[in-house]
Amino acid sequence: MSAAPAGPVSGAAVLDRKRLMTLLGGGAAVAVVAGALYFTLGGAGGKTRLEAAYKHLEGGRLAEASREFEGAVSARPAEAYEGLALVALRQNDPGAAQKFCGEVQKLGTSRPGCVLVQGDAVAMQGDLPKAAAAYESVVAYAGVTGIPKSIAFSRLGRIAAEQGHTDQAQAAYQKAQAADPNSAEAVANMGALLRKQGRYAEASQVLEKAAALNPNDPMVQTLLKDARDAAGSSQDAEKQKRVDALVSELAGKFKRGEVVKPPAGRDDWTSPPLTLTLLGLESRGRMPFREGEYDFMTLKIGQALEGQTRARLVERNVMDKLLAELKLGSSALADQRTALQLGRVLSARLITVGTIAGGPNEWTLTMRVIETETSQVVASVAQAFPVNQTTAQAADVVAKDLAGKLRKTFPLRARVTGGGNGEAVLNVGTGEGAAVGQKLLIFREGAGGQRDVIGEAEITEVTDKTSRAKLAGDAKPITAGLKALEKM
Repeated sequence: MSAAPAGPVSGAAVLDRKRLMTLLGGGAAVAVVAGALYFTLGGAGGKTRLEAAYKHLEGGRLAEASREFEGAVSARPAEAYEGLALVALRQNDPGAAQKFCGEVQKLGTSRPGCVLVQGDAVAMQGDLPKAAAAYESVVAYAGVTGIPKSIAFSRLGRIAAEQGHTDQAQAAYQKAQAADPNSAEAVANMGALLRKQGRYAEASQVLEKAAALNPNDPMVQTLLKDARDAAGSSQDAEKQKRVDALVSELAGKFKRGEVVKPPAGRDDWTSPPLTLTLLGLESRGRMPFREGEYDFMTLKIGQALEGQTRARLVERNVMDKLLAELKLGSSALADQRTALQLGRVLSARLITVGTIAGGPNEWTLTMRVIETETSQVVASVAQAFPVNQTTAQAADVVAKDLAGKLRKTFPLRARVTGGGNGEAVLNVGTGEGAAVGQKLLIFREGAGGQRDVIGEAEITEVTDKTSRAKLAGDAKPITAGLKALEKM
């Protein structure tokens, strides 16, 4: 994108600037009225570097774009600092973007990219109407093209989606793609919106395009895999019939307030299946600039918990269909009684509820894991992150913390049912979360609760309902009825 020289300012543009001055106030308003949108400083060399910089920026080559913008500062400072601010936005560094736009303001002028940055600052403070006014002013500027326009339309789409106006959001994302066809973010926003609407086949096609534009985006890859899996399931007519029947049954139980009780006579030592359902994240004062960002975090945390603990997630398409049938959104699920009832209906032993609260400099992710039988919080985490922290990194931190706590709270417990020749047969399998490589302590428990350790063992083979463990060389002879406890 190359900057166009300033032309006559229309009456409508003047009104837009006055409106923006009133809405934003302070330094942003001074910058808006201080000068025309586009102006020319320096000669052809600065223009050439700016054009090269924007080509790099459009292609995702941020280091090269930054170098060219820096080289154009002496010749065309306002445009160059605006470009550096846009690079900072691509790097998820709003603080740096504000700093570069501060340099533009010192020059007594305004650039559309910096009005965009100001809109982001207002959005992070939770004032979406003022943020929308800033984004609308960006796209209304005469001659603005390319990246700032695309980002502004994407932001307007996010605001519309947050307010439940999906048609408006979709239209804004289409305009964002038209403004910058190479914007992976604009395409990904559309794909994530389609996925949220349950249009999985369409979402897969759009997200594939986003993945081609930016193969290294973990959010796109995760949402794409989920959309493909859901699309595949929806094409299995027999499976869909079973899912629909199950959802209808579960919805009826939820509405009637029925509770699925644990089976009678359950062994009080052997671990039951550790089923887990993730009920999403409620946003409090923080609008993510990427569509599907919280869904991505939930999926990533769920994948990590399945990989690092013996928990198994409730099937996702059952969960999605049930929530749609019951018309339960994130705000309803934030109510613990509603969440618990849903978990019990799903026969989930554990549920997670979470919130994300925003601030100007950091945002906080809070998650609680609740046992549905007792209504007790068995694990929780509250972690603050700087505003430029990626959601993928944040999800990794939270998942690791929760996984460690769940492993300690719910270690695998089993009974020995037989064995010999240095092996023990256990009464737990994949359903209970047994896995090859788990290490166990095998012992006999006395009447007073004291433990007579028989030895240690490591699981070497797992079936649906049983597993085999190899005993350490110094283990004592084993008999049926001994207890086994996972070592942490």
